[in-house]
Amino acid sequence: MPCIFCGDERVTREHIYRRAWIEWLAPNAESFTTTRAAGEGRAEPVNTWESRDLDVVVRCACADCNNGWMNRLDEQAEEMLKLLCRGEVVVRVVDAALPLLATWATKMALVMECLFPRFIVPQEARDHLRREQRPHPSVRIWVATMETWNGETRTTPMSLKSGPEVGGLEQAYLVTFRMLHLVIQVVVPLHEGVRPEHDEWGELHSEVAWPREEPLVWPLSRDRMLRNDEDYYRLTESFRTGDILRA
Repeated sequence: MPCIFCGDERVTREHIYRRAWIEWLAPNAESFTTTRAAGEGRAEPVNTWESRDLDVVVRCACADCNNGWMNRLDEQAEEMLKLLCRGEVVVRVVDAALPLLATWATKMALVMECLFPRFIVPQEARDHLRREQRPHPSVRIWVATMETWNGETRTTPMSLKSGPEVGGLEQAYLVTFRMLHLVIQVVVPLHEGVRPEHDEWGELHSEVAWPREEPLVWPLSRDRMLRNDEDYYRLTESFRTGDILRA
C-alpha cells in the first residue's frame, strides 16, 4: 500500500501512539491495555492486548511524511497533549492551539483508518491536511474526558450510516480514540452536506473542539465525564441517524 498522504511506495512503520509520550505520562505503568474496535454503523471490539509498550503499528506513511510534517506536528502538539492526557490541571486551549489540536487529531484519525477493514475517506481530505496543515473544512471534532484510567488506550474507527428510513447509507468516517484521560472523536463526511451530530447523551458528554473560536476548557466537568468502557463505547454510537446524516 502506498503512502496515504503522498502516494510514495516506500512506506514505513508508524506507531499510532507516540511511545515516548505515554511513557512520560505514565512512568509507573507496568503494562498498557490496548483495545482496537471497528465496525460499520456500530463499533465492535476486534482485539485487546497487554504490552509494556504501546505497539499499535501501521504501515501507511512514507519516511518523508512520517519523519517530516507528521513528526513536526507531533512535536508542536506535544506539550499541550501531555497536559490534556494527564488531566491533572484545568487547561484552556485558545487561539493557535485550537487549530493545532484539530490538525493533530485529524492526522491521527486518518492514520487510524489503516486499522479499518477498508479505506472510505476521500483522498481530498488527506491531500488537504498535508498541503494546508489544517483539517478539511468538512471535518468535525469533539473531545470528552475519561474520569479514570489504568494504562489504557482505545482505538475505534468505524463508519456512520443513515437510518433505515433514508436507506441506511454510509455517510461518514468516525474515529474515537483515547489516550489516558483524553478522548477525541473525529468525523470525516463522505458526501457533501453531511453533518453528523450527537444525540442528547453524546452532546452532554462531549464538547465541540473543531471548528471552534472560543477557548476550550478541559477536562469537562465531573457530571459530563465518561466513567467506564461502557460510556466510551456509548459515545461512539451516540450520533443521530436519519435526516441528520442525509447528504
